Amino acid sequence: GTTNKVLSSLPASGMRIKPTEQIWVNVGNFYTTTPAWVYFQNSNGDVFRKALGAGTGHAIRQIGVGAGNLGTLSTVTGTSPLIKTDTTFYQFWIVNTGGSQMSQKYTIEIDRRCTIEDIELLFLDQMGSILPFAFQLRKELNVNVKKDSYVRQNGDLDVSAEKYVPKLIEGGTTTISPTRERVYTLRSNFITQAQSNLFEELLSSPFVVVN
Repeated sequence: GTTNKVLSSLPASGMRIKPTEQIWVNVGNFYTTTPAWVYFQNSNGDVFRKALGAGTGHAIRQIGVGAGNLGTLSTVTGTSPLIKTDTTFYQFWIVNTGGSQMSQKYTIEIDRRCTIEDIELLFLDQMGSILPFAFQLRKELNVNVKKDSYVRQNGDLDVSAEKYVPKLIEGGTTTISPTRERVYTLRSNFITQAQSNLFEELLSSPFVVVN
C-alpha cells in the first residue's frame, strides 16, 4: 500500500543530502521469490527504476537509494540521468511486479550549498539501514596529551662502601604511559527538523564510519 514503510528511520520528507552521499535502506521481502522494483522520480518529472531482487535466503534486502549510490537505473519515462544539474529533489518507492505501489514515497532533497569541509558520516539507524550525515562547515582538530611521570632516585646505597653513591644519569623525572587523543569538532550546515531528529540516532549508533 501507499503507507507502508521501508525498514529505516529515514524520514518521508526533509532529508537533504549532497550528490555524493549514500543511503542504504532495508526492505522486507519476506523470503519472496517474486522480484520487486524500486522506482525513482526526480523534480524534472523523469521516472526510473531498478530491480530490488528476490530470493528465499533472506527476509530482508538492502538497496542503495542515495544520490551517491544509485547504481544503474533503467529509464521508464523521460531522459537520464536521475540527478541533473537543475534537479532539486527526487523520490523513491517500492513497486511490485504488477506495477502497484507497495510503499510510501520518500523525498530526498539535493543539497548544492557550498562545502568548506567535505566530511560525511554513515551510521547504522535503529532498523539496520545506513543513513548519511554531512558536516560541510569548518572542522577543528584538538590534540589532548596525557603523561604520567615519577621522580627517579638519584643513585643508591653502596653496601660495601657503606655510603650513598649518587648517579646523575639516574636522577630526574621519568615519563611513563604517554597517551595522545585527537578530538575533531565537526560542524554541519543548517539542517531540517527531520535531520535534527536523526542526529540523536547518529550519536547513539553502534556503527559510525567516516566516508
